[in-house]
Amino acid sequence: MWRIWNAELEFAIAERRHVTYTMHPEVIGRPHRFELLRRLVEAIAASERLWCATHGEVAELVRSGAARR
Repeated sequence: MWRIWNAELEFAIAERRHVTYTMHPEVIGRPHRFELLRRLVEAIAASERLWCATHGEVAELVRSGAARR
């Protein structure tokens, strides 16, 4: 799971696009999977080159026109 999630993140960075991870309870509800998700979120939040945002924040950015610059 870590390799898949991290690869998706690296491709999104290379392609200068957003990535959305969808976690269903039956998939993420195991302790070892949740630990990997925690590590991923912490790595994204700690990065100075990434923006960790809610869908609402992304929508606001797009509505403002700032995303087209």
